[in-house]
Amino acid sequence: MDDQKLLMDEIEERLDAVLWKIEKLLEPDEISLIRWACGKSSYTTKGKQNANFND
Repeated sequence: MDDQKLLMDEIEERLDAVLWKIEKLLEPDEISLIRWACGKSSYTTKGKQNANFND
């Protein structure tokens, strides 16, 4: 079960990084729709805190 948690945390981190990158390129309503579809808050992205996440 710990492996599954680690995998989900990694996926969450990568999703946040991708959202952070595309938020700079899209209109607010487009961002909100994408964040909603990903099950994210429409206001914050952890990626803003992890802006140096490189992959």
